[in-house]
Amino acid sequence: MISIKRLAGICVFVAFLVSPAAAADIQSIVTGLQSSDAATREKAAADLESLPTANADDVDAIILNVASFDDSVLPGVVIALSKFGTAAVPGLQAALASDQPKVRRTAAQALSRIGAPAKEATADLAALLVQDDDEAVRGAAAEALRAIGPEAKSAAAQLAAALKDDSQWVRCVSVEALANLGDPASPYLDMIASIAANDPDPYVRDQAAMSVAQLQAPSINALAPDADASPVDDSLRSVLEIRSHIAQGSGTGDAAEMLGKAYLSAVPSPDTAMLENIVPGDADVGDLFAHRTDKKSAAVIRGQAIEGLRDLGSDAVGGLPYLIIATSDPTPWVRAVSAETIGNLGSEAGDAAVPYLVKMLEDQDSYVQQTALQALRKLAPP
Repeated sequence: MISIKRLAGICVFVAFLVSPAAAADIQSIVTGLQSSDAATREKAAADLESLPTANADDVDAIILNVASFDDSVLPGVVIALSKFGTAAVPGLQAALASDQPKVRRTAAQALSRIGAPAKEATADLAALLVQDDDEAVRGAAAEALRAIGPEAKSAAAQLAAALKDDSQWVRCVSVEALANLGDPASPYLDMIASIAANDPDPYVRDQAAMSVAQLQAPSINALAPDADASPVDDSLRSVLEIRSHIAQGSGTGDAAEMLGKAYLSAVPSPDTAMLENIVPGDADVGDLFAHRTDKKSAAVIRGQAIEGLRDLGSDAVGGLPYLIIATSDPTPWVRAVSAETIGNLGSEAGDAAVPYLVKMLEDQDSYVQQTALQALRKLAPP
């Protein structure tokens, strides 16, 4: 049964086809993306990403054909759809009801990159999170809700239910997304604490512990300089405040630099020679480590800071040096998130991070290895 929403999208698409000039451009791209020739697909993906603007018609023309696209071009399709911003949200929201898992997943991934402006899709994403049979779709829905941030507060119950998902990935992203909601997550604090202590997966336990710390921290709105606050409290408060602003779409221009320095302040054994090479802008790198933190709090700060850089999306490019340093972090989850964030930067990351990602392929943790491999594929697609 086709939904009224999907039917409306199809009607818009059909109307769009009567405009030959516009249709020729987008249709040639769609045809290229469907090609069996890799070079043709790559050119079409590049053309799609280079489109300066798009409207709802363009989004429908793309999303209606996603199921026929080769998987190799889907990352570029996601980036292009997300670049269209709020104009893409209605079409992507309608695509969440598709009977094709690939279409649902791609739509959720694009909504994730759009972030808070995609809040109108919250209910549909929440439904996918708890009802979809496809793990990849559930994971993409969880990531989208995480990216929407506090505006996804109506999904609190579904995110809490997802903490029992069979998938480690879904549980891990859901517990972070739940904590990002702030006060609406408070009723689930005991559940998150139990996950931190008892989940069979170490990544989920680490993320749950960070989420508990985030929810137990003083309200962001009540933050004020405290003469008696420890450096640990100061650093954690600063990172949480920045993440709150990012989630609300009001991140500061120097957020990447601030998060990076907060990360460095909690590195247990900094390699200052490495830092001076990677972060040449710091006149005295040693000043970043004037305040040491205890091991537990330091891990929370580092994790929150690197996840904050991931929250920034393409704006995290200013924090690339710190992400590179985090590829050697003592906590596997932090290493994995740093690799994921570098990969999400795509071509903007340049070549600087490649040697460090290659080194991560020999990491003692298999999940870190997999994340690094995925990042390398994004930086240098076949």
